[in-house]
Amino acid sequence: MELEHLRTFVHVAREGSFSKAARALDVSQPLISARIAALEREMGGRLFARGGRALALTDRGATFLPYVDRALATLHEGVETARQTGAGQRGRVTVGTVQPLCGDYLARAVERFQADHPRVDVFVRVGHSEQVIEMVRDRAVRVGLIGGWFPATSLVEVVCRVRQPLVLIVPADSPLALRSAVRLADIGQAAPPLYLVEWARGLRTIVADALHPAHPMVEIPFEMAQRFVAGGRGATFATRAMVAADVAAGRLHAVPVVDLPPLYYENAIVRLKGATLPPSVTAFIDVVQAEAEAMQDNLDQESLSLAPAIDSAGVPYVFSWAGGRAGGRGGRVRPARARSPVR
Repeated sequence: MELEHLRTFVHVAREGSFSKAARALDVSQPLISARIAALEREMGGRLFARGGRALALTDRGATFLPYVDRALATLHEGVETARQTGAGQRGRVTVGTVQPLCGDYLARAVERFQADHPRVDVFVRVGHSEQVIEMVRDRAVRVGLIGGWFPATSLVEVVCRVRQPLVLIVPADSPLALRSAVRLADIGQAAPPLYLVEWARGLRTIVADALHPAHPMVEIPFEMAQRFVAGGRGATFATRAMVAADVAAGRLHAVPVVDLPPLYYENAIVRLKGATLPPSVTAFIDVVQAEAEAMQDNLDQESLSLAPAIDSAGVPYVFSWAGGRAGGRGGRVRPARARSPVR
């Protein structure tokens, strides 16, 4: 059954005339007659009752017409969807991410992408970095956001890396919240215990070496640490973006620690190496990367505003943001101590 035969049938039924249908389709009347005759042979009987000036549908034709209408409408919708998918306006984007980035630049990217691509479906799945790598490798997701450290694999490639400075997070009513910068020893005096999240390899060792041996330190997941500190107990390290909502709501306060080497939470956008991505996924990656770059630009400005306050505290260490992105632009680190940053 040919598509043009079905379209011709609908036009003849609507126009009530072979000649009018021929004009509407810009074909000859004999061709219209031949198409209808072929369709009637396939249907096993007449679709039109011929007689008088106008054609009338037979019972067989009247029964068949609504199904043809729906079929042609569905086909048109499918063709249009395929065209929009090719242009990135329709499709499906699947993302795997580590939990800490759900409320970070990824959330802003999803919101912005949905505003620009309202007819693209977006699905976000959460796991730890190794699980996200597996999702990407198994094609369960097209885009991955991993953090902390990156498992070695030849099947996944990094689209761009993001480095965010870690700062001390304390309850808003903590005495430390009133300071422009603190030393690590201040935590033991004003905000015990320290809830430590291992954002990077070696972070626990660096913090433990700098803490007084009697200072309590509890290693727990970030979600738990955030809940405890927002409830008014202890302190933890996190990026500003991770606690932005709690800071805005007045539950938490972020403050730099000046007697530690610069600490960073590294994360990256990854994809399957060599895979051809649909336009919608490519557009989503562009948006995520743009949001990450915008966040780094904001952090650059924040770090410059922090430096004078730290200088005025009389501490021989200048804290500033060390950013690096896919385009290769570096940030600024001006340590006055010999210890290397956590990488």
